[in-house]
Amino acid sequence: MRRAVRALDLDLARSYCVGDGPGDVALATALGIPAVLVLTGHGRRTEQTLDPRVRIAHVAANFRAAVKWIIDDARRPSARRRR
Repeated sequence: MRRAVRALDLDLARSYCVGDGPGDVALATALGIPAVLVLTGHGRRTEQTLDPRVRIAHVAANFRAAVKWIIDDARRPSARRRR
């Protein structure tokens, strides 16, 4: 995973992970980036079965709503960003 981050030259400080499954949330947690759970696909089931201690930055109805939230969140001053 870290090798892929280096190979793709990803800036984790400015990254988010969007997905509908527990693996997506686990990836975000492992990388220390905000997880955005979309309720489409497997998202509703994932939301119901995730350990409540698992931190999700945002739950979005669909991918479009997730993108809108990410854009809005990225514009917030860094001290107020939800991570």
